[in-house]
Amino acid sequence: MKLHDQASSSLCENPCTGNCTTTNIPFHDRCQGCGRTVEQIRDWPGYSDLEKKLINLENSLEYEIRQKKEFRNMSQENKIKEINNKLFAARCLIEMIGDELIQTYGKDPIIEKSYKDLFNSLSSIKEAEQNLPVELKEAV
Repeated sequence: MKLHDQASSSLCENPCTGNCTTTNIPFHDRCQGCGRTVEQIRDWPGYSDLEKKLINLENSLEYEIRQKKEFRNMSQENKIKEINNKLFAARCLIEMIGDELIQTYGKDPIIEKSYKDLFNSLSSIKEAEQNLPVELKEAV
């Protein structure tokens, strides 16, 4: 089984759609399927999970990466679970970033806006979770 045939919506997995080409557009160094550069495709196995996720998040804005296609084909129940998992991951990341900022900078007034923005984004995610349809809350 090829990597891109495996069902996984994890953003640290290979985004290949099997639509690989960088030659259709002159001087274009991005795959027209997943959006990775030639270097990113070549170096993919050496990237950390975080680096892979960041590349996939950026590329998912303009390209139909495999994870986006697979999400569309999921059952409603699995989509609900996937959304909930991503909301949980987002909350965890924001909390980790806030903790790392405090460990690195203390309560430095120079980056007070960053602290406030993180706190507000965490509050927004929690509020969004509260406003989700009942079936999403029950799926947890």
